[in-house]
Amino acid sequence: MSPIKLLKDRILVRPKVVEDKTESGFIIPEQAKVAPSSGDVIAVGPDSVVKVGDFVMYAAGAGTDIDHDDEWFLVMRDADVYCTI
Repeated sequence: MSPIKLLKDRILVRPKVVEDKTESGFIIPEQAKVAPSSGDVIAVGPDSVVKVGDFVMYAAGAGTDIDHDDEWFLVMRDADVYCTI
């Protein structure tokens, strides 16, 4: 992946993949899927309190979707993160 330089308190998150099936094998229709609200921190800006490698929970609908090197990421502010796990 080519480098992304984040500014101030921005973080780059790889959202957790939403499953297509339940553990018992039921297929989840697209309309019933919930947008991911957790993921791994891939890169951080210089003023961020979150660290690369942290797994974070964030506000639903937070951040801006970006497609970089054929992969989907979210860019968001530290303030959108509820907690690290």
